[in-house]
Amino acid sequence: MIWEKYKKASNFQDENSIVTKSNKCWKMYLGDQWYGLDNTEGLPVVNFVEPTVNYKVSTICKNVMTARYSDVEGNAEYNDIYDKLNANFASNWERGHMDMVSWQTLKNAAIVGDGYTYWGTEDLTKTQVIPCTAILLGDEQQPEIQKQPYIMIRERLFVEDVKRMAAENGIPEEKWADITSDDKNEFQIGNNKDIEYDNNDGKVLSVLYFEKKDGIVWTGRAIEGLEYEPLHPMTPSKNGEAIMEKGLKSYPIVNLIWQDIPNSARGQGEVKKLIPNQVEVNKTYARRAMATKMYAYPRMAYMANSIKNPEDLDKVGVAIGMNEGSTGQSIQQLISYLMPASSSPDAKTLSDDLMETTRNLAGAGETSMGQIDPTRVSGTAIVAIQDQAALTLNEQVAKYKQYVEDIARLWFDLLVAYNPDGIPIKRKMTAEEEEEATQGGLYPLEPEDKIVADKIMPEDLEKLRPEVKVDVSTNTQWSKNDEQTADDNLLSNGHITFDEYVDLIPDGGILQKNKLQEIVKRRQLNPQPMTGENGQPLPTEGQTVPPPQEPMPPEPIE
Repeated sequence: MIWEKYKKASNFQDENSIVTKSNKCWKMYLGDQWYGLDNTEGLPVVNFVEPTVNYKVSTICKNVMTARYSDVEGNAEYNDIYDKLNANFASNWERGHMDMVSWQTLKNAAIVGDGYTYWGTEDLTKTQVIPCTAILLGDEQQPEIQKQPYIMIRERLFVEDVKRMAAENGIPEEKWADITSDDKNEFQIGNNKDIEYDNNDGKVLSVLYFEKKDGIVWTGRAIEGLEYEPLHPMTPSKNGEAIMEKGLKSYPIVNLIWQDIPNSARGQGEVKKLIPNQVEVNKTYARRAMATKMYAYPRMAYMANSIKNPEDLDKVGVAIGMNEGSTGQSIQQLISYLMPASSSPDAKTLSDDLMETTRNLAGAGETSMGQIDPTRVSGTAIVAIQDQAALTLNEQVAKYKQYVEDIARLWFDLLVAYNPDGIPIKRKMTAEEEEEATQGGLYPLEPEDKIVADKIMPEDLEKLRPEVKVDVSTNTQWSKNDEQTADDNLLSNGHITFDEYVDLIPDGGILQKNKLQEIVKRRQLNPQPMTGENGQPLPTEGQTVPPPQEPMPPEPIE
């Protein structure tokens, strides 16, 4: 059953050239823009596709997304539980390097149109970024991943691993003993070459299958001719019995579409639109390079029969011998140079104009990409210019925000499904807890000792109706500098104390916040008395300092 559905979905991808188009987009992005040709002469590549994609992805990712759980009805009774969930989300996001994972998923979407992130275990920090060619959908007209009738992920697994899983799932040995490797790797984009193994040690095409039954996700695995992991619900078990009411209700996959295509589950990336102009720019540069080689340099012409040693004509300081019978002719008549031909500037104008116009239409001109002289404008002006240029990416920013929100909803579902006895929560100590554990900083803790384990009990989970909100903040060097300037003004005008100033300055700014925090902590542990201009200690609250005594006059010398 799984393999039959796989063949239908695979045929759809082949008929619509999804793998071919994706490969082409990736090659154009990576600079392999003469692929398919014998580029032995090293034809020029002026790659504006890569910086355009990188600029747009980085512009979107500068928006730091933080998901927060709250009660859908605004009930404050469960705020403590939601605080634990929020701390758990932040901890797992950091430990799972989700900034990098989401960046990679967004980059995939920008290049080919859609990106996918997959969680294959109960560990929320274990993620996989899946290429679009490995994802097969049951409804190619439905862009919402959770509304799909079924989803499949193509995998290349070692034969011995498939045999091991088949044995663990109780499949009779005679059904899997003869499994051998194959070469069905045409769906892999980029590098699809692998180490050559024999039939027993190589890889085989496997399909990981998901579908929903009665609101619960079921999963299974199959190779051609054998379902070696039969369909089963993704639920926790107790005494060997599946707890269906605690089953996973969401596909463990989150997608991100760069630009919507009507009635399509797939999207369109940034590269496809740039390919024709990128190819033309490369061709124009190649023609200019060939013309320059042919006509831009002087070329020697000589009478071959009149020169004794023509092989020495291009050597410095070597005498040139003349054959007999050529004495009646001057050297200038025997050896001369063809002067360079002038070249029309139209070719250069065409390539430059084509590249500049393409980048401007794509919203990736010099100004928007940050090529601004910081000595001529302020940090605030730079931020304003870049924000104005990034307005065209507001749709993609909203999609990225929805992507983070979908992750938060899926993570809550995974926590409930995989933890029937309660959700373990790992979070960092609060400042008060750390101060108490270290006795005021006398006994510093190792980073791993600052992690606290809490637990949300099952009876509390039944009451939760979580709503997910995503907070967005901008994180660029210019915005940090602008924030730093505002904090400096507050401190210099006496509106805040130095301790408050240290708390306010941005992380990763021009000042090293962690070192300033260490200074503040040392001062708190070892307070020094404040002194006045004359070096005398200033009075503390409820205390007076006696006036300084007059110095004694020197004794007379007898």
